[in-house]
Amino acid sequence: MMRHQNCHHWVRHVAYSLHDAVLAASLVTGLTPTLPPTEFGAPARDSGKVCVLGISGSSRGGKGVLSEGLRDTFGTKNCWVVPCDSYFNTMAIGTLGPSWWGGETEPAGDFKETKLGNWDSPGAVDHNKLLADAKQLIAEAERLSAADGEQRLVVFEGFMLFYDPLLVHLFDRQIWLELTYEVAHARRMATTPMPQSHYDNALWPNYCSYKDISVFGTAKVHTIDGTLPPEGVLAEAIAMLGLDAAYPPAAARL
Repeated sequence: MMRHQNCHHWVRHVAYSLHDAVLAASLVTGLTPTLPPTEFGAPARDSGKVCVLGISGSSRGGKGVLSEGLRDTFGTKNCWVVPCDSYFNTMAIGTLGPSWWGGETEPAGDFKETKLGNWDSPGAVDHNKLLADAKQLIAEAERLSAADGEQRLVVFEGFMLFYDPLLVHLFDRQIWLELTYEVAHARRMATTPMPQSHYDNALWPNYCSYKDISVFGTAKVHTIDGTLPPEGVLAEAIAMLGLDAAYPPAAARL
């Protein structure tokens, strides 16, 4: 979705051109677009050296840990990570319903969840800016890889990452980190606790709704058990991507 002040916060996408509308509709309905991605403003993918990866899953599923592991493996020169927590739309969040805390006593600590609004709604993310920035970043990776011949992995990770069909259309591969309610709940409460009523009535139902309607490219999505040790998740991700973990040479990594 692209957030707009007149749109419901679960709307899938707000198109600003006929091409975008056609692409979004075809992706959501499971049809295959007949026009190349560049017709929809996506960057050209000519280098053959750039892999764009999207990582999503439940809260505390290990998205950030996996992204950092990939960056440590391939080096910051050749692996760029974009955490979608940087794209919260704070102006819109306060309009997306009642506070998470519903009048209950707020926990100690400076948590973003203590602010008014629903931080687990798709409308909490500025998908418009994320999509625009993703196109620019991928284009820059393509430019650099065409010039130096090196592989680059561009990683986007976020809890609502697979919601906007046009953003998903940019990904070469997708990883879904799967957790049960019990494990996700235990991890959340151990790191950023919240009232049980909010977890059961807002956070987890929103996650389930998101999962049910996420845009999965069936040929490119890979589900990983999020309860595996971090090194196990990382090893499975690298194997799935088919990239050489020894590239670039350690001496060349930044």
